[in-house]
Amino acid sequence: MTKTSPNEPKISPKGNNIIRISCIEDVYNTAINDNSEFKILLNEHIRIYPELFPESIAGGYTLQGKTRHSKKLDNLQFQKIKISSTGVIFSIYPSFVMPNLIAYTKDVEHALLLRKHDVPYSTLVYIYGKNEMYWYRAEQAFSKCSIVGTTIKKKSYCQQI
Repeated sequence: MTKTSPNEPKISPKGNNIIRISCIEDVYNTAINDNSEFKILLNEHIRIYPELFPESIAGGYTLQGKTRHSKKLDNLQFQKIKISSTGVIFSIYPSFVMPNLIAYTKDVEHALLLRKHDVPYSTLVYIYGKNEMYWYRAEQAFSKCSIVGTTIKKKSYCQQI
């Protein structure tokens, strides 16, 4: 078992740690199919947003292949990296997919905005399709995210990438 510092994330029971990066779909799709492009993209995020990554990433990382194809997201794959100093493996997910990987954010954003204003699930089903449980799970996906661990940047920082 690898020791980590108190600031390092712990390995989850499934060994699945996630880092989310802000990235548009076209850029991500190009980078995921070219390892050198993906490293350039990730290194840029590490430079601009170091707080999103474990401190030990400064010691380097290696690409560890990709996840299985996502059936819900048009066979999209996600890159995995291994932190050289700790051996911890992280999956890198782009911001254009929902936290629970059920959909692209662009496909659910309007319905979730309506939920914010207490529009019933049955109305979302009538307007957007799916079923009530789908919209419930989409809404609940955000409750699994740690507010304490959330990094918020000013809009001007996000435009650098």
